Amino acid sequence: MDITQESIKVLSYFWQFGLLALAISAITFLFRKVLEFFVIQNPKVPLTKTSLFWRDLFLPILPILIGGFFGYFITSYPYPAGINDISSRILFGLVGGMMSGTIYRIIKKIVLAKVGLKDEDEQINPSIIDDDKTEPGVNQQIVNQQALEENNKNPNLS
Repeated sequence: MDITQESIKVLSYFWQFGLLALAISAITFLFRKVLEFFVIQNPKVPLTKTSLFWRDLFLPILPILIGGFFGYFITSYPYPAGINDISSRILFGLVGGMMSGTIYRIIKKIVLAKVGLKDEDEQINPSIIDDDKTEPGVNQQIVNQQALEENNKNPNLS
């Protein structure tokens, strides 16, 4: 088998995996929005969008869990050849869930580039950067550097 036949074979599997990953992204988006509307906004629930449980545990594993459930319950999906038993379907779903965000972003960039639009999510507003996600001490170093530069501009302040 030459390289082009092998490439075609690999690409023929991608549509199944890519479609699964996009479906998981859509289900995750809907599930997240519904939970944020009914649960997070409820003052009786001690959970916020910035809580560690929501941001660092639940949201990252949600697509993986959805992919696993998809592989377990959905048997009529056109899985690639060789994925016949339940364990391989679950594994296919877990990996599809893990890659769903990346595949969504790649396809979104391709579509936006084709129609000539800019991706609004790429523009970073420094005022909304989450301090908890940076390395410890980095923000303090930035503040110290800014203070040093300001002190050098105005030597009378020291």
